[in-house]
Amino acid sequence: MKQIHVRNVSGRTRTAAALLALALVLSCCPAGAEKPGWTVLVYMVGSDLESGDGLFMPGGNATEDLAEMQASVREDTELIVMTGGAESWRSRDIPANRCCVWRVTGEGRELLGEKPGGMGSPDTLSRLLAWLPEDPETPAALIFWNHGFGPMEGFGSDLTSADARLTLPESVSALDGAGVRERPLSLIGFDACMMASAETVLAFAPFARYMVASEDLEPAEGWDYGFLKTLGADTDGEAAGRAVVSGYARFIDEVYGREPAYLEQENYALTLVDMARAQGLGPALNGFFSALDSQLQTGQFTAVSGVRTKSRGAMRSTDTEYDLVDLFCLASEYGEALADAGPVLDSLRACVLAPRSDEKEGEKGLAVYFPQNAERTHQRFWREALDRLAPGEKWLNFMDHYEAALRAGSQTPFTTPVQGEEPYSVVLTDDQLSELSWAYYLILEETPGEGFRLVYSGDNCTIAGNTVRADYAGTTLRIRSGEYTAPLIPTLRQAGGQGALCRTVGKLHRKHDDGLPPWPEGNVTLLISHDPDTGRWNLLSVRPSDDSRLDTGREQIELTDYDKIAFTSGANVPTRDNRDRLIPFTQWEKAGIIAGYECPLGDRVELEEVPLPRRDGCRYWLQIVLVDVYNAPYASELFELEE
Repeated sequence: MKQIHVRNVSGRTRTAAALLALALVLSCCPAGAEKPGWTVLVYMVGSDLESGDGLFMPGGNATEDLAEMQASVREDTELIVMTGGAESWRSRDIPANRCCVWRVTGEGRELLGEKPGGMGSPDTLSRLLAWLPEDPETPAALIFWNHGFGPMEGFGSDLTSADARLTLPESVSALDGAGVRERPLSLIGFDACMMASAETVLAFAPFARYMVASEDLEPAEGWDYGFLKTLGADTDGEAAGRAVVSGYARFIDEVYGREPAYLEQENYALTLVDMARAQGLGPALNGFFSALDSQLQTGQFTAVSGVRTKSRGAMRSTDTEYDLVDLFCLASEYGEALADAGPVLDSLRACVLAPRSDEKEGEKGLAVYFPQNAERTHQRFWREALDRLAPGEKWLNFMDHYEAALRAGSQTPFTTPVQGEEPYSVVLTDDQLSELSWAYYLILEETPGEGFRLVYSGDNCTIAGNTVRADYAGTTLRIRSGEYTAPLIPTLRQAGGQGALCRTVGKLHRKHDDGLPPWPEGNVTLLISHDPDTGRWNLLSVRPSDDSRLDTGREQIELTDYDKIAFTSGANVPTRDNRDRLIPFTQWEKAGIIAGYECPLGDRVELEEVPLPRRDGCRYWLQIVLVDVYNAPYASELFELEE
């Protein structure tokens, strides 16, 4: 039978008459009656996923998922959805200026209550939690629906209120206030990006038996809510979580595997965590960071930072920097080189049920915050957020000491490296080599009277002894759509056994003959992968690119929805510092001249590797850039490219 609630949306108990009616109903139930069905609460912050952003997000995703829920919810499931946070809703009965609570059934939606407020407030979440079942035997789930910004920034992006985002401590406060610690949820889930992290698991472990979230990004469509059909009275949290994960995988394959199949979506995967087995993760991480802190105190910052740089970022599908790294990769790297990471790896193997850490390279399941690359202003903000999560004293001590050393920078003057005997190589001193983190190179086209512009870059460098060599193969990439083609300006990044990754930035132009209002131009980042088995280059993802913010989220773009894509490259003038050292090209003075290319987009988009084209009258140069363990770049003099 359906669960009967004795609380309303405000959290106040109902009248004595209602309680008497409830008692009469329960007294009519014979001993051994069937178990109550699931109660599922959905905290749906519509945001630009619902209202659209006038640029890349067409909107309507929340409405579509509500329709999925209505089509999939069982008669014995109590499905309660709170809506809010969008400037407009496709469903006309959903107001944009209030938070509303709905009962969703196969027949439709029933409004249970509404109130002004922002969905970034823990008080608003508390109003939804008031609909949790009183009976601790009733299986219950809480799903957060919207954008995710990782454990340091939290969940949600309410466009209608100053209370835009829920931090993890705020969510924990609401769950504690609702008594969820005493009667844990069967499942807690994030239909949002970047919320599968060690910090999230440790924050919510006391409140749920299982958790489902994504370590990477999600597409705008998010989960497939067909999993609601599987929630029988005897379905436990693990089975429900596995249904979410498998349904999502099928949905991604159906949506993004269709022709034209130019997107590789293996980065889209959900993580299922056994929260009871995760109890050992906190002590393991405290011990792990304590060991790293001891090495910092003995002057081994260079070694610690160097291993951090080698660790794979948690997000393969975006170039947005949140300083999140895959925890399994991080612990494996340090376990081989420095600290004893065995307990961390054992804890991950125990608690991460899907994807398993040994199933698929690159999908380990949980991220962890580790400062290195993001701007220092964000590092300071995120460090304060980590302190509010209170993951452990030794953990926090390491972060304090590491960030202080990172900000202090190198105490060794880094002189311009000497040109080596091998082509495109430099020779480092022992001190320079000891502080080297990584190296990359830039390919520059010099046009007489205009300056130098970037045409290619890559980090495929070989370090042998004290010599760093740029392994440039003399090629570049082009984009092709039908009879049209245009050169890209790619930035190559290696990715081990998975093949290389490449990024490039372009500007999309919306089609104007498709019946939709003309959309403005918008910058996007194309993430390109190389398949080492076939030798093909494929588009992994296309996402909005905005240098003014770190925010990202469920914003996958299909190039074939647009009329054309353009690529530009500005010219710079060689610039030296006050010690007469040539600085990296990206820091040179701008010449004020921009070259551009565009490619009309048809039904299919392909990528091809071609020899670097050379324009008459132009000369071509290579510059090596060395990055030390403090993230400071140093440049070589220019090498002229051979024909």
